[in-house]
Amino acid sequence: MPTVKLVVSGQSFEVEPDETIMEGAERAGIFLAHSCLSGTCRACMTRVLAGIVEHDPEYADDINIDRFEIEDGFRLLCSAFARTDVELER
Repeated sequence: MPTVKLVVSGQSFEVEPDETIMEGAERAGIFLAHSCLSGTCRACMTRVLAGIVEHDPEYADDINIDRFEIEDGFRLLCSAFARTDVELER
């Protein structure tokens, strides 16, 4: 299972391969700011500092993030999966 480290808060948790980072945080009792949980409000957007985080391919075209933000390392945690151990700017 990949480990997600939140650099600013110093917290970390594991995520299952089939759960979003937001779901893994919730399961671990860690609150990450969010609102819609559908990729439209952008409240859960953060920068990936290390590791591979991919948006759910089923919803990648429907979420509210542009390709320039993705290229700059930003992801919406409510619809993103950790594919390796990751460090997030949170």
